Amino acid sequence: DIDDYIKYRLDTRYYYTVLDPLVIALRGYYGFIQPYGNNSRVAEDQLFFLGGTSSVRGFDENLLLYDAAGKGVGGQEAILGSIEGRYDLGLNFEFSAFYDIGAVRKTQGKTGSDAFRDSVGIGFRYMTPIGPIGLLYGWKLDPLPDESAGSLHFSMGYTF
Repeated sequence: DIDDYIKYRLDTRYYYTVLDPLVIALRGYYGFIQPYGNNSRVAEDQLFFLGGTSSVRGFDENLLLYDAAGKGVGGQEAILGSIEGRYDLGLNFEFSAFYDIGAVRKTQGKTGSDAFRDSVGIGFRYMTPIGPIGLLYGWKLDPLPDESAGSLHFSMGYTF
């Protein structure tokens, strides 16, 4: 059965208040999925994908790694790191600047690079009674010739 696997995830976050209006947010994530039994493959919908609002901003959703047809490629391993500065502007508005880096590895026979991809960006959030909503824009630091320079993201809640 293709759904025989063990999935490991480690997600750590740390928030540090530098000065009253400035908070530094850090995130590290590692994921690994391993088939077991007679199975040598993992179902595609169970693989790890990166890119998008909650991982490497600047890349479209699940498109940090993609094939020749432009379809997202998942892997059995994902590594992600983020640092974000959040500055309270008052009147329930917040400005943020961020750096994200990630890699999708151990693809199942599909071409792709194990290399890390990264982005930088800025964002604005409005704090509502049910949580922040915001717009963020990330610029790819290493865009490939056929890629856009970056991506706009809409977020509800914090990205991490």
